[in-house]
Amino acid sequence: MLLSLLLAACQSGATGGERPAAQSYAPVPSVSVGPSAEPKPQLASRSLNERAEASDVKWVYMTWPLRSDLAATLYPDRDEERISQLIGWIEAARPIEGAGLASPIKDHSMAVNVELQDGRLIVVRPAWRCTTTKFEMGNVNLRCEDAFDRVVIEDHASESSRVETVFAESSQLYRFIDEDYKVWMPPVQKYEYPEKLKPGTAFAVSGHGSRSQSATVTLSKGDAVLWTGKSDVRDGEWKVEGKLPDALASGKDYSLKIQTDEGGTTVYPDVE
Repeated sequence: MLLSLLLAACQSGATGGERPAAQSYAPVPSVSVGPSAEPKPQLASRSLNERAEASDVKWVYMTWPLRSDLAATLYPDRDEERISQLIGWIEAARPIEGAGLASPIKDHSMAVNVELQDGRLIVVRPAWRCTTTKFEMGNVNLRCEDAFDRVVIEDHASESSRVETVFAESSQLYRFIDEDYKVWMPPVQKYEYPEKLKPGTAFAVSGHGSRSQSATVTLSKGDAVLWTGKSDVRDGEWKVEGKLPDALASGKDYSLKIQTDEGGTTVYPDVE
């Protein structure tokens, strides 16, 4: 069973070393941070579905702390062996009690995400070890750093908002999230687009590492739409090509709006 390790989540409590790199946060209002406040592994109230195969996976992708213009994605039709290896590491991770460990604050750590065709999502992050410093005014400074070879595995059920979480020991997963993912899926820029356009000439907008079915690009001047192009996405890659009208006036009030299933961006090229 995929992530059957959750069923044994509270069997052992090994701790571990810590990486020297740390994340520091500015003083915040006084909060209770200690053993009683740390998230604990939860025993599964249901088994975590049947074992997942690479063919069950929609895609595997990395997420970065805060917003990023990078993408790193694996696709089952071209990366089946690597996805199977990653699933094997998740299943082989050894559950631990998690004493002294904490789950990273959302969007404040790297993560590898395994999204299945049925909507289920498995997220693996490095576990944190946090310390606090109290100030005279009652504020608290929270300092967190990765706990070496310790990870947090979250299983987000497809049919509800329920999330089952376990701390685990896995040098393979820890190293993969920290650095090794770059070997399998080197980060790429999500979008490529021209910074300058010329009337009467062709241009192209493209995307990489996409988790969408299609992409749409719209050229506008102010509120007026001048041109729209669309492309299907194949293995994360797409390209929309167009040509500017010969009589297009020069200026800086033009925009290229890129829209995909996972979001998009708007850029403002100069027309010369």
